[in-house]
Amino acid sequence: MDVSIVAVSIGPDSDSNLNATITTDSDSNLNFTITTDSDSNLNAIIILKKLCVVANEVIKSGSGIGFTTPFNDPSSITSDIYKFFHNVASDPNKVLLVASDPTTNQPLASLTLTHNALNPRGEAKRHRCSLTCFFVSPHFQSKGLGCLLLSHAESSARQISPLITYITLDARSTQKAALSCYRRSGYTHWGTMPNYATTRQDTIHDGIFLHKRIRDQTLPYTTNFTSHLTKPAVNIFWDPDFPTIDPSKETLVFVHGFPDTRKTWNAMSEYFKNLNYNVLVPHLPGYSPVWQGSLPNSMQPYSIASLEEELFLYINRRTSEPIHLVAHDWGAVISQQFAITHPETLLSLTCLAIPFDLVSNMIKHNPTQMVSSSYMIPFQLPHPLPEITLINRGGIERLFKKWSPLWSERERSAYAKSVRDELANRSSITSALHYYRANIGMASTIMRFLLLLLTPIVPLLNFSIFGSLLKFIPNSLLSAIPTHELKLSNVQASSRPKILQLAGATDGCVQSVMFKLQKSNDDANYMIIENAGHWLHLEQPDKVHRVIEAHVRQFSSKRKKKN
Repeated sequence: MDVSIVAVSIGPDSDSNLNATITTDSDSNLNFTITTDSDSNLNAIIILKKLCVVANEVIKSGSGIGFTTPFNDPSSITSDIYKFFHNVASDPNKVLLVASDPTTNQPLASLTLTHNALNPRGEAKRHRCSLTCFFVSPHFQSKGLGCLLLSHAESSARQISPLITYITLDARSTQKAALSCYRRSGYTHWGTMPNYATTRQDTIHDGIFLHKRIRDQTLPYTTNFTSHLTKPAVNIFWDPDFPTIDPSKETLVFVHGFPDTRKTWNAMSEYFKNLNYNVLVPHLPGYSPVWQGSLPNSMQPYSIASLEEELFLYINRRTSEPIHLVAHDWGAVISQQFAITHPETLLSLTCLAIPFDLVSNMIKHNPTQMVSSSYMIPFQLPHPLPEITLINRGGIERLFKKWSPLWSERERSAYAKSVRDELANRSSITSALHYYRANIGMASTIMRFLLLLLTPIVPLLNFSIFGSLLKFIPNSLLSAIPTHELKLSNVQASSRPKILQLAGATDGCVQSVMFKLQKSNDDANYMIIENAGHWLHLEQPDKVHRVIEAHVRQFSSKRKKKN
């Protein structure tokens, strides 16, 4: 059977204006009516309300989820049980996973994963998490759904923190089906507690305690992982789909850029799924809707080195095999550093819109690229001025229009609006701008000071005049400014042919000439996509899909084995 598994997360006051009515008949069919004055978190609320009915059926069957007596009054279902699930979904230390029928959106099973990654007083327990409130609808038991949900919970635990090594859980001794599921999933019985749980008939049963190791070893407590424990909203690559990795297939990892979200890969990821690849599509760190907390005082989590290491940890938690990496914009920058640092992990790399050697070629051969990159200057202004401009003053829409001028106005406007709304709803825009602040404005105090001085002047300058003025600045002075230059020559020689760089011919962000300037480098493999701008994979999807497919197939591990 097809199953959709999602992590449900809502704010504590999300349903203050919501009214709902649920009735059930003897066959457990739902009659669900919901009205609300706001669209905020509506889907999550609907899932929780439906989940309440399934939970009540589970309580009736005697399985229990902390309740022993079922509710016969529908109003109690939508109040007492709902409060229970609402508290779970709004707790940052818990992850509520719900498995549903993708056709009807009817919840079929659920469990709660409790961790200590965000708990400043939970340091002694950060290496483990617990599973509770695990249940499967009585109408869908014995179909393997429980084991599938357990597998996704383990994937979730690995993504929450690299320190989580163990999962613990417990069950009543009479829950034979659940215990069988746990053992089939690799959980070990380590102890029994007498008189552990009471059932509806006031009968007391023993408790069975189990655990499972989900990593080969606990990763060390080092400074690299400090932000994992305190600010996972900022620095964790998060994949809400928890896809199961088939070891017989090769894996493609897609990394998005700015201003964008993971949905930029919707069409391409489906294309490669249909070609029988595993597909991973994480949120960039700071863009995730799951972890929303205060931002760190330090910019260190946003440095390219930190982001690249997080990408490596994310991939390493999902598969031990080499992968194909496809990345756009900031995702391409991070992936270029990844290719330099972890060449053994790559089967191939495709960088969209951002070339290697960008800074040096801009300074030496094409200083007018600085004009195209001048949009970064206002981003150095303190919060919330740039954020307000981007979200509330049409800034994101203007970037899309400038960077992809030939893209259909209707498609471009619709997509830009969806990106703006998603970044605004998730409060992710500040994290997104910190990428620029950490790696450009904070590259040196001098650079930050110069950028702030230039901010009021840039809009007044004619682009061609500005480019001409830049030519008079000595290269030695420009070269002295610290930058995060990513050179193709720093990539291991044997890995350079695995890298394909794609550019849109009309890109208003990074000029396509910046790719052509690599022609003197024999190792540079690039292609210019005509009639496309910065979002070339959305503007010319068929062309870009075929080009990337050919590149991936060329460096397939299966192809090497055949040869």
